[in-house]
Amino acid sequence: MGIAKTLKEKYGSLKNLHAQSKNPSELEKRLMEFRGVGPVGVNIFLRELRGVWEKAKPSPCSIAVKTAKKIGLSPKHVEEYESRLVRLYLEYCKKHKSSQCPLGNNCPDRSIYFSNKP
Repeated sequence: MGIAKTLKEKYGSLKNLHAQSKNPSELEKRLMEFRGVGPVGVNIFLRELRGVWEKAKPSPCSIAVKTAKKIGLSPKHVEEYESRLVRLYLEYCKKHKSSQCPLGNNCPDRSIYFSNKP
């Protein structure tokens, strides 16, 4: 059975699924009941709903935490910038494109890259 069909039969809607969840932990558990949905998918889904659904409070993913640390962003701001931190990592850090990093000379890898040049 597909996710949409299961959702409709069991909860009626995503709004109802959220309303029936007592807390963020229960919301995550309910979402992972759907076939093919795991912790990473739930984290991404709830990350994008943070600020929209009151119970959407996933822990920041490790990529965002590592990227924040790397660029010197305070841990208290990781949730606020999580999507952007993940995108920064995937588009620049992981692909070794420090010279194109939007952080410019504030990118730690970029400064290392250019300081090693003759």
